[in-house]
Amino acid sequence: MDAIYMTVITMSTVGYQEVAPMTAPAQVFTIILIFFSLGTLGYSGSQLIGYFFGGKLRES
Repeated sequence: MDAIYMTVITMSTVGYQEVAPMTAPAQVFTIILIFFSLGTLGYSGSQLIGYFFGGKLRES
């Protein structure tokens, strides 16, 4: 579990230092939160780019 947790926080560039000791459920929650956050950021970014380059900016 520690290896997966460290891999996820490294690949997502979140960081290494925790403010409190991390239990296994806390690590799972953090991993899920990172995936949902990156997914939301990716979706929002793609929609924004589509808005700018899709011609809707000119229409409005």
